[in-house]
Amino acid sequence: MKTSAFRHLLTAILAAALALPLPALAQSFTTLRDISSIRSAGMGNATRAFASSDEALWVNPAGIAATTRFNINASAAFEPPNGLQLYSIGSIDSQLNSDAAFPMSGGLSYSYYRSGHGEAKRSGSIVLLGLALPLWNQAFTVGVTGKYLYLNGASDTNAATMDVGVILRPISLLSIGAVGYNLIDVHSIEARRSWGFGVALGNDNSFRLAFDLKLEPNELDEWKVSYFAGAEYLFGGVVMPRVGYTYDALRQTHKAGGGVSVFLGVLALEGAYQYIFDGGHFFGFTLRVLGLGGGAT
Repeated sequence: MKTSAFRHLLTAILAAALALPLPALAQSFTTLRDISSIRSAGMGNATRAFASSDEALWVNPAGIAATTRFNINASAAFEPPNGLQLYSIGSIDSQLNSDAAFPMSGGLSYSYYRSGHGEAKRSGSIVLLGLALPLWNQAFTVGVTGKYLYLNGASDTNAATMDVGVILRPISLLSIGAVGYNLIDVHSIEARRSWGFGVALGNDNSFRLAFDLKLEPNELDEWKVSYFAGAEYLFGGVVMPRVGYTYDALRQTHKAGGGVSVFLGVLALEGAYQYIFDGGHFFGFTLRVLGLGGGAT
């Protein structure tokens, strides 16, 4: 009787364990899918339709060629509850070849990445190389980001993958973006294949309203949809505050926050903060050296 009762108890425990929401548990920590620029974080990560600054390398490489500019950026981002630390330096350039017959634009960044605690801890390097081309006078641009990931710890990864994106501007104040992420499967939770779409009204020199969605699989390969919304407004060509909201379907949480850019001649200072509703927060800072053209940001 005791042996039979023990077997029934063990069976019940195993059944309860299998019934746990494993996808939610697996995505409860921060991975590279949560990373973008500081500007993008302040916009609720709703930047796929324009991505005109360093976020282009992270969220839509077509944005590298969507405006004419040269920027150098240094950023730091943190999410303390999940141990996230990200330190990045990079540049985008669509100015050098802007008058050429084949006006290829490019961007390059290096990031040191740490995330997780205990057995979930991992760290390493991320190198992003982006190329973009305007096919229709900057009204239609295509781009690709090559990504090299060298991570150690809970998610050992030594592999390369790529993102491919497009941005269409049918009129000056409307932009539409689409991007495929990690199209080369490297079998890492840090780089799962997904798809993003966005629409935005406005431009870099006045205001912007944006709405995005992202389709990505959970650990059971069930497709989930996350939503992003954001707004920003430029005051006097000097200060651009922004607000944003995210519903993250994989982490099953909501995020709300905001940020600001301050333009001081050839320098721009940016900050952003996100409150994560299930407990936690994200914040970061960017120092940007601005080139000529392409608007304030």
